[in-house]
Amino acid sequence: MQSAVPCDEQSRSEFGMAAVDPSRVAKGFGEDQLHLVVNAINTASLGLLEIVNYNMATILLRGIDVPFHSQQLLDGMPEFCEALHTKFNCGMVSPDVLYRRYIPNLTAVPFEVSREYFEHMLELTGSPVMRRALDVWSDVQLEDAAEKARLAVELLVELLTYQFASPVQWIKTQDCLIHGAEVERLVEIGPSPVLCGMAAKTLQGPQPEDRQVSLLHFERDQDEIYYRHIHEEGEATVAQAPAAASLPETPAEQPRVEPSPPVSQSSASPGAGEPIAEVPLQAFDVAHAVVAFKLKQPLGGISAQQTIKTLVAGKSTLQNEI
Repeated sequence: MQSAVPCDEQSRSEFGMAAVDPSRVAKGFGEDQLHLVVNAINTASLGLLEIVNYNMATILLRGIDVPFHSQQLLDGMPEFCEALHTKFNCGMVSPDVLYRRYIPNLTAVPFEVSREYFEHMLELTGSPVMRRALDVWSDVQLEDAAEKARLAVELLVELLTYQFASPVQWIKTQDCLIHGAEVERLVEIGPSPVLCGMAAKTLQGPQPEDRQVSLLHFERDQDEIYYRHIHEEGEATVAQAPAAASLPETPAEQPRVEPSPPVSQSSASPGAGEPIAEVPLQAFDVAHAVVAFKLKQPLGGISAQQTIKTLVAGKSTLQNEI
């Protein structure tokens, strides 16, 4: 995505991103009206204005100036598709592992190798690969494990390729998880609990009274995810029982504790109370602290010999923010 958009010498592009909530505009103003406004502005202007993430919030997303998941990235799709084909093959992709477990951002429908799913993909994207597969489709081929794996790779690559330049359907994905799959524990694996926050706002809306969903982040909520809190509570209960039973009826006399002699001024550690030397703040120290803060790592864990791209491990949004 980074290489698909022209940038200046400071790696800045002419694009920006903001989040909007149509329900805050006016009574009766919803998603359909927002689409009309956005499409009208996009048609009348020379610039680019598209909805690329169906999330929720109303804040300017500073530092994100690459138009992720928009039609501006259509020219980069062939290169991305070629890169995906080098990463995925029939021996790596198991249809059974992905079946109804992987929910693509493009469709917000659980993954499956079926005629209906290929038709849905064709309707969404117009993919020539999906069209060719459907032209010779036979349900009998799904009985062959090798052929089913080949179709799974084709579908997976097309899903990821078109996601490159298509809106993220997180609202529909949440609906699939919360109401379709009726999940009870949603564990987010990522640098910070962003999706948990969005899901929390979604759950504030109308829900069945008996629907309870735990929103957990893999770093923030480790004790609850691994049920450590239950183990600790059990240990505490066991430890308290014999202690309560062995309490004496009358408190035993406590031994007298002699006060410690005062520490003489001469025994104080050398250098205590001396003024700290003024050291000028270096630009590197500021940059080092900012990167460590963004990555939620101690300073000692951030090597100055590594690039930002390496440190963020491919997270382009985080790279842009830094």
